[in-house]
Amino acid sequence: MELSNYRIIFCSSFLFPGLFIINYKRGTIQKKNYKNHMIKCTGTNGFHKIKYKKQNLIAISDKGYVYLIDEINLNIEKVFKEENSNYLWCVYYLNDYSIVTSGNDNYIYQFDIEKENLESKLKIHDGYIPSIIEIENRILVTCSYDKKIRFWKLK
Repeated sequence: MELSNYRIIFCSSFLFPGLFIINYKRGTIQKKNYKNHMIKCTGTNGFHKIKYKKQNLIAISDKGYVYLIDEINLNIEKVFKEENSNYLWCVYYLNDYSIVTSGNDNYIYQFDIEKENLESKLKIHDGYIPSIIEIENRILVTCSYDKKIRFWKLK
């Protein structure tokens, strides 16, 4: 994902957990590790830029976690955890200050940023859900290993 100030961020997987920031103007690579969190991206749609209270953040999905990280300083601002989920592959930000994620189970998880909790858990497929996007105001599209594409309205 492209960040401001000539930077690109990517996340390593299981062997080398952490965030890597490439400054393509300077030609430098920086690895960012967090003391209490070993961030490992588990899917190709695991990043999403959001604007929350005039702050530019990056939402990153990981194994059972969603992290909100400040785009400039790369500090972790909020952490959401879903105890019963396996890997969260996708993350998507909705304009009502909530984040929707999906992964290698049959559920979509919605986290409320302001209340800092899991708002809802919906079973919408019979297979893993590797992709989720919003096409209109709260109308989402998901595809799944059950070979179905679903359009649904999040309440």
